Amino acid sequence: QAVRTELFENDRLYRYLNRNTKFATLLEKTPERADALIEGAHGCIGMALSLLEGGGLSDILKRREAVDAVVAALAERGTLPLYDAVHTLPSSKRDELCEVLSLLSEALRDLILLKRAPKAPLLYYTDREGAIALMEKIGIGRLLALSDAAAEAIDDLAKNANVPIVLAGLMHAVTAR
Repeated sequence: QAVRTELFENDRLYRYLNRNTKFATLLEKTPERADALIEGAHGCIGMALSLLEGGGLSDILKRREAVDAVVAALAERGTLPLYDAVHTLPSSKRDELCEVLSLLSEALRDLILLKRAPKAPLLYYTDREGAIALMEKIGIGRLLALSDAAAEAIDDLAKNANVPIVLAGLMHAVTAR
């Protein structure tokens, strides 16, 4: 018999984890790391506890930094910053790149959605005002182009494509606009 469960919303995860002394300390000392842990858990209490105890938080932070760099470069509207940001994405491990591109897709989804529905629930961003300010700097065409390119890159990586070629294709798709 299958038992379906729902994912927890971030505020409920915060409330649950706040009872954990390790999380409460993390939240007090470095709230941005606590936010990253909650976002990295994707609504799963077990995943949140695993990240808290297992130390996988630094990997999540590195991935989020890479995504933030790409989105910030997209906001600059120049080709060179975007080129530099894409080339800092993990290029040695296929799985790592897939995870970063999935996070990038979530971030782009939030920004595209904010263009049409400013009160929509966000997946990637915890700071709505910051996301809105970022969204206003980027045209919808560039957001959609990068979103499509990221989805295609994830699909290509799933088909065992060469990682450097996938990154080159991602860069070409974004700078061609």
